[in-house]
Amino acid sequence: MLCGGLLGSALAGASCTAFFAEEGPGLPPAAEETCADFELSADTARDRRTGLVWDRVVFHDFATHTTAEEICAAKGARLPTRAELTALRTVSSDDACQLPACPFRGDRCATIQCGTPIAGTDAHWGVAFSGGAEVMVGKENAEALLCVR
Repeated sequence: MLCGGLLGSALAGASCTAFFAEEGPGLPPAAEETCADFELSADTARDRRTGLVWDRVVFHDFATHTTAEEICAAKGARLPTRAELTALRTVSSDDACQLPACPFRGDRCATIQCGTPIAGTDAHWGVAFSGGAEVMVGKENAEALLCVR
């Protein structure tokens, strides 16, 4: 999936994952970055509308649901609910990734898992930020994660 015109020709042929790697090119220093809807620190972003505090980097070393919960808990955080995660989606003609570039970094096109279970199954919800679909993530499936407090 191409990220398209974010920086014009600088992204020609680049994937969202490659361009938005944690230390990848095109990321402004945190001190210079501003986002209207978020208060930023180096590692977190507080949503001014909801008061939720999000990790800024999508954890792209895919983890099963149990491991994802443990990773977030170790940070004093949790997996987001389906509603919290879908509320972050943005649609732009010049960016294929629907997780906003400001304030988030890492694999913004990934399927990110939610803490919301799917009734009658051992699965939980995930949001595919490459197109915005809400998907079923099986208990043993490994997906990206984004922690919230």
